[in-house]
Amino acid sequence: MTLELFPHERTEVLISLDEQYWDRIVDGRKQFEFRRSYRRDPTRAYVVCTAPASRLVGFLDLANPIIDSPSRLARLAETSQSGSGKAVEVYMSGLLSGFAVPIEAVYEGPPVTVGDLRRLVPTFFVPQSYIVVARNRSLAQALAEWSRDCRQVRAAEGRAID
Repeated sequence: MTLELFPHERTEVLISLDEQYWDRIVDGRKQFEFRRSYRRDPTRAYVVCTAPASRLVGFLDLANPIIDSPSRLARLAETSQSGSGKAVEVYMSGLLSGFAVPIEAVYEGPPVTVGDLRRLVPTFFVPQSYIVVARNRSLAQALAEWSRDCRQVRAAEGRAID
């Protein structure tokens, strides 16, 4: 094991997910977040579940992405969760390459509705892909404060945290 004296900073982003995928991440069934486009560095991804939930639910520490062809990413999806390969292949159709982002840690926080986020941050919107949090100072401040109440629920390889 290598000890890092100066761990790499993670770029903070905000992503949206269907609630079913968030649930699979939390319970350890989903080891990768598959994206058509994404950053190429480690990230901390704050997660807003889409409608009907429409709320901020937690954040993920994500490693450097695996960038590969849709067919190879579909095989990776299938090996990590049986039955998911076809959905990944369909989602990535038409691309030369896509992103499989390994999930290193999962944190849950007190749910905050999109309406409450808009009251705190009037310019808030739920992104289609992702947004870099640092580009919106009031959003960065709100997420930093909110994240203090989050707790880690899963580590890499799906290990639950008690």
